Parts: sequence; structure tokens; C-alpha cells
Amino acid sequence: MRWNSKVGIVAVEVYIPRLSVEQTSLARSLNVDPEKLTRGLGQTRMAFVGPLEDVNSMGLSALRALLARTGVDPARIGKIDFGTETLHDKSKSSKTVMTRLLRGNHNVEGVTHLNACYGGTAALFDCLAWAESAQGAGRFAVAVMADVAVYDSPAALPTGGAGAVAVLIGPDPAMLMGSLRTSFSADCYDFYKPRMESEYPTVSGAESTRLYDFSLVKCLEALPEPIEPSDYYAFHCPFAKQVEKGFLRLAAQRPQEFVTDSQAQELALRLKGKDFFALETQTELRRVFGGAMKQKLEPTLALNRLTGNIYNGSIYLSLVSLFLEAEAAKLAGKSIFMFSYGSGVCATVFYLKFVDDPARISSAVDVAGVRGLFASQRFASPEEFFKLGKQREELYTRFGFQSDPSRRQTELRPGSFFLKSVDSDGKRQYEFYQGENTAERRILALAENMGPVKIVSKPL
Repeated sequence: MRWNSKVGIVAVEVYIPRLSVEQTSLARSLNVDPEKLTRGLGQTRMAFVGPLEDVNSMGLSALRALLARTGVDPARIGKIDFGTETLHDKSKSSKTVMTRLLRGNHNVEGVTHLNACYGGTAALFDCLAWAESAQGAGRFAVAVMADVAVYDSPAALPTGGAGAVAVLIGPDPAMLMGSLRTSFSADCYDFYKPRMESEYPTVSGAESTRLYDFSLVKCLEALPEPIEPSDYYAFHCPFAKQVEKGFLRLAAQRPQEFVTDSQAQELALRLKGKDFFALETQTELRRVFGGAMKQKLEPTLALNRLTGNIYNGSIYLSLVSLFLEAEAAKLAGKSIFMFSYGSGVCATVFYLKFVDDPARISSAVDVAGVRGLFASQRFASPEEFFKLGKQREELYTRFGFQSDPSRRQTELRPGSFFLKSVDSDGKRQYEFYQGENTAERRILALAENMGPVKIVSKPL
């Protein structure tokens, strides 16, 4: 496999909302055994937002933090692509909202990539291709991914989440993209959003689980033989237990990446004709590959267990988890198998590799800052979670309203953006929240002049 050393992933920024709900308390409010969520789903907490935040505000928060931390001149940003499945406008691209942070730089390519959970990967691929082209010479691209995962079914509620990721792509990268890539796409209806008046999906959990597995198998079957085993494995994460099963499917499909040839042959004989999802099969696979799972997969799941499913940014949150679980020196030169899945259905297996420079790796993610996001979350009661969810539902298609200023201190993070208003024509206005207390306030130049751009025609 060839690795593009000229351009790649320079830095990754994460935005996680301030509000979180414990899965155990949510389970009790739903009259469900808490272990069904903590062990059955493999989840601990779930981030969520109220009416003050949406995909645009979270994308702005992630992008602002990325630009502020890396010090990249906004004038050197030549492309922004936005991956989401959460629309607030069927025509105006969320990408255009992001350009407010570029200080008058309007020479910026890119649009919104709309797809369940896969739009972020499409945005990343598009940004990488642009960065390699003549247009990208000396400039940077940013793939922004943001979603709010909400459900109207009590059974699906615990699999929600919210958050945003911003990926800076350009020269002198910390992570390289491999030349090998396989994909699977088909016309399916496992999860979709046909109701324009609602952000709730129509979903078949069983069908989505089946297609996740089927798409992975098809991508794996298209890989060449042999291929060098990866050091780590990251998957799109609807919930952690699904990812564990994905890893076991990969291990069963390509056991030579984890065990000796003789062990692989013995395993194939024992499992021949067995149902992959049967408890007996899963138990046997965990017995054989449990050590590899703990070493190569578990480090990528830490943040997903605390956040829930953030849809398009999910697999890149897994990537950031790796930075928190391993020191930069230990990541140097290591490779990562990536499986990106989106319902409908689009899926791709691709590979990333860390450069050999620990300093460049450590600068890619603000580990202390990410830890701080989770340490500073406010845990809401299930009652507050349901109340704010109902308010979001009521305001989803409403025009002509202002957000309640009194709620900012309890729902927002200092240093984040929020939805201030939606006017009678549906125009959304965002503002920067510095915090209510003097100690919280940080005056940031990137937060200035946040109104929509007024275009004035020049005379001849």
C-alpha cells in the first residue's frame, strides 16, 4: 500500500455539547434494565442538545476551536466540506455558514455532503483529493461533520447523541491516507428521513444491523490478499457493542491478521456453517480474538461510549479516542483500519497511518482540551432530557422566534456558538457565547462580525 506523504490530516478538533445524560438513569426512566444499555449497547453516557444548538452552531464551535488552536490563517483555507444528515434547509448549504469564520476569505470551494453517517467521510475524501490537486497547493481544506441524533421511539432513544468534528487537511500532516480503499453501495431502506417536517428517522434497527455487517463483509471481500495487519481498528459507532461485532466479523473473515494460519484453519472448521450472530458463535469469536479486540479496538471506543452516536462524526471521534488512549511516541508509524458506514447504504474501508514524528502527532489533537470537554459536562436528569427534546421537536419547523437568553448559562459551553433566532423567513442567526461570568469570558477575534455577509455590487 502506498501512503501519500505530501498531504493528509494535520489536526482534528472535537466539539461535544455541555449536556449529558447517564445511560443508567435513562434506563430507569424508560423502565429498562440498566445493563441492557451499559452492557447490551456498551454505552455509559449520551451527549445531547436543547433548542439552543444545532448542526450549524456545533460546526461553528468545532471550526473556531480548530482555527484558534492551530493558528492557521483563515485566508489559507481554500475548501470546506460539511458532512451531515441533519438538515435545517433543503437548499442552503451548512458549509456556507462556516465561512463566517474566515475573516472575509470567500475564495472557498465545497458544499454539504448529505448522507446518513457517511457524509463526513465523503467530505474528507473530497478535501483530500482537492488538497492533492493544483488548487490545493499551499492551502488547507477542512472537513466539518456535525449531527444531532434523536429518535421518537423509546427503544431507540439511548442510541442518540450529538457533537461535531473538524478535520484540517493539508501539508505536513500527522496522519497519512493509504492508497487502498474498497466500498459498497446499494439502494436500501434501513434508516431514512422522509418526513420533511420532522428530524426523526424512520428506522429498522434489525435491518440496519444486518446491512452494517453485510456492507463490512462486501468491503472486506474486495480487499486484496495478502494485506499487512493494522495496528488499530476504528469503525462507525452507532453503539459500542455493534462495533465489537464488526471487529469480530472482520476477525472471522480475515483471521490471519490476528492469529497463526493453523489457528485460523482450526477456527474455520469449528465455525463452518454457523450463524455469525448466534450466541455460541459470538462467544467462540470473543474467546479467540478477545485479546486482539482489547489491544487494537478498545482504545478507539473510549469517547464514543461517553457521547453516543454523533452520526457523521462518529468514526472520527473514534480516531480522536486513540490519541487519549496512547502516547504520541507509541502511535508513531502505526496504521489504522477504518470502516465508515452510512445507512441507505454507503460504506468504505480505508486506511490511515501516523507519521514517524511524535511532535507532529501530539499537535494534531488537544488531548487535555478533549478531556476537559467531558469533565465539564453537566449531567441532566432524564426529565430534563425529555423536556428539552420536546422543545426541540416543537421548534424544528417554526419560524419567527428568539432563543431564551436565560438558558444559555445552564445549556451552553463558554466559547461556543448558539442559535439566537429564526426569523419569519426562516433565516437562522447564530451568536458566540463567551460565558456569563467574568472569569469565563474570553474575547476571541474569530467570534467577531458573525452576521450574514452583505454582498454589495461594485460599479463598473
